[in-house]
Amino acid sequence: MRETNTPTPSSLSGDLKRRVPSAIVLILLAIGATWYGGFPFLLFWTVAALIVWYEWATIVDVTPRTNVIASGAITIVVAAVFLAMNMTGAAVALIFVGALGCGFLTNGNDRAQIWCGAGLLYASLVFIPAVLLRADVKFGFLAIIWLYAVVWLTDIGGYFWKIYRRTEARARDQPEEDLVRRNRRNAVWRARRRHGCVARERACGVHVDCDRANGFAVLAGG
Repeated sequence: MRETNTPTPSSLSGDLKRRVPSAIVLILLAIGATWYGGFPFLLFWTVAALIVWYEWATIVDVTPRTNVIASGAITIVVAAVFLAMNMTGAAVALIFVGALGCGFLTNGNDRAQIWCGAGLLYASLVFIPAVLLRADVKFGFLAIIWLYAVVWLTDIGGYFWKIYRRTEARARDQPEEDLVRRNRRNAVWRARRRHGCVARERACGVHVDCDRANGFAVLAGG
């Protein structure tokens, strides 16, 4: 039988109960920071970029871990300061220099260094474009809200689509699982019947073939 990790209704309910409160908090923080703009918005997305950088560095398992992660984090924070001072060019240039530096600090082959540097560039895409877009006085707020809607609806749709696919796979596997359970019940029933035949054989002193003479076995034991 093929093993599946299909969630049950109870596990899905528990997962949603964990996700919904945290999602509501993050949505309120994001919308509040976006509405206010300025430093709160920059701070919110700087923290998001730091989280993305940390997760990326953890996934690719950079070494030395502390030095590389700290270097990338310092680069992101200083770039955020440059953005606050309207020094966009300096912020972008610093990100590229920081990516090269993190790649140089990373131990391992060229592939590991490239992945490390790419991670810092990816993290910078989390906050630099958003801060520049929000800075537009006329359309900045609406543009960011539109981005939120696209990302959130895509994420929610993907989550429930994954649940649907897993549930569908579970429904396909259900007949196979029912067959296995039925075979197990039959095996238990046959074992118990054979055990009863042996007991009757000992009691009656008559050989009983459980597979071919079930009726005789019942009469003999009756």
